[in-house]
Amino acid sequence: MFDKQALVIGNDDYLEQNKLLSCIYDAKTVTRSLRSIGFNVQPAIDLRNDQMLSVTRRFARSIRPGATVLFYFSGHAGEFNGRNYLYAVDSSEDNAVNVQDLLRELHQNRPKVVICILDGCRNPILSLYLRALGLDGRSRLRNDLAPMGGPPSTIIAFSSAAGKTSDAAGPGENSLYTKYLLRYITTPNMDIDILLKHASVDVQRASMNSQIPYLYTNCNEPICLNVMPGHKSSAWPNVMQLNPLMMIPDRLPHKNQYVTQSIWPHYDHANMINNQYPMYENSWYNTMMYPYTYTYL
Repeated sequence: MFDKQALVIGNDDYLEQNKLLSCIYDAKTVTRSLRSIGFNVQPAIDLRNDQMLSVTRRFARSIRPGATVLFYFSGHAGEFNGRNYLYAVDSSEDNAVNVQDLLRELHQNRPKVVICILDGCRNPILSLYLRALGLDGRSRLRNDLAPMGGPPSTIIAFSSAAGKTSDAAGPGENSLYTKYLLRYITTPNMDIDILLKHASVDVQRASMNSQIPYLYTNCNEPICLNVMPGHKSSAWPNVMQLNPLMMIPDRLPHKNQYVTQSIWPHYDHANMINNQYPMYENSWYNTMMYPYTYTYL
């Protein structure tokens, strides 16, 4: 049985107006979930610059050949000149963690796969933003992430689409992305691609398409975080489905427009492609666009 190793970082205690409230809670709940399915997790919270660099490098050196490696970060992150950076609580532009460089380090000991989950596109860190002004007076530092790939056998998930931002939550709450990631992360025998897509579907629908997660993979073999021989797992269990009844005009004041149910309760997922969600007797609902389709074969 190959090792399962994870590094989980949550940073809240940024300076002044840059403070966050939910990232440590995100890190603690992700740590608890990963440990429950056999991961050796190294949690770290509110890291300074020197600690961020030393913790990530020490973790990279500890990776065993053939291991399933998961790196999770919740906090401030941004993009500068096409490179993605993760910010410590006292970050400067000189020593933030470069994500592309980090991925190369995580692959040095030849793990089976590296899964990089970044829930970190928050509001910009103002002090860094002002120091990154270009000749045109506009900042070259952006509070979102640039599209990126990685070495072979890499899976990358952003909490929001490249070039977009996502919000944190309040104390004792998970961010929107981590909330739905935790719903599926311990599911037995579920491939990681399907798991992350489940979470993405729920985030997109719960945010009414204002937050659409990003997923990149070049791993061409099935990867399950929680392998349980003999246990069957539904392909699409309990994904958030828009409830059209809540969109009837006389019910619009109701804020809870979602119900939890299976998207396709009566059909096998493998036999569903190229068909649209049904249209309902409501013009506002009919204008909404959905990317997922299926057909009956």
